[in-house]
Amino acid sequence: MALYFYNCDGFAQRQIVSWEPVIRNVLQNAYVPFDLRSCIAQDLDYGRVVVECGMAGTGKCSRVRGATYPDRVLICTTDGPALLLHELVHRCGGNEFDAEVFENYLFPLRNGAAKPGDEDLDEFRAFGFRGRFAYRYEDLVYTNEGRVLGYYSQILGTTGLVY
Repeated sequence: MALYFYNCDGFAQRQIVSWEPVIRNVLQNAYVPFDLRSCIAQDLDYGRVVVECGMAGTGKCSRVRGATYPDRVLICTTDGPALLLHELVHRCGGNEFDAEVFENYLFPLRNGAAKPGDEDLDEFRAFGFRGRFAYRYEDLVYTNEGRVLGYYSQILGTTGLVY
């Protein structure tokens, strides 16, 4: 295990540690672009991840479930492994579109995955529904390697096309 903790009680640490094998299993058994899978695996294997715990609804966690900083990830809830995966995608250079796509593709509305909010959709539009690891063309989501992940509306839980 290669996660380090800051400001996390024993319960939160045990919860977050239990997410690591779930994330590893998903990365091994679902299609994820090689560069993203490698980056996340290296972060987990070589102790590059410092997890700071915060309390939902307070301070830095007043408006977010988690955040990524150069030296750590902030986790504001112990909802499940999808949240940590989301932040790890950001650590690997992915933007919000990438993080939401892979969070919801790998953990579809279970294990803590959350449907993107209006602010997320505004950001997706601003970046042309493109990220480092994924992009949208019409109603399909593709990886940077050209593989189809699925329908945008199904992966991100939206109804119809959102432009």
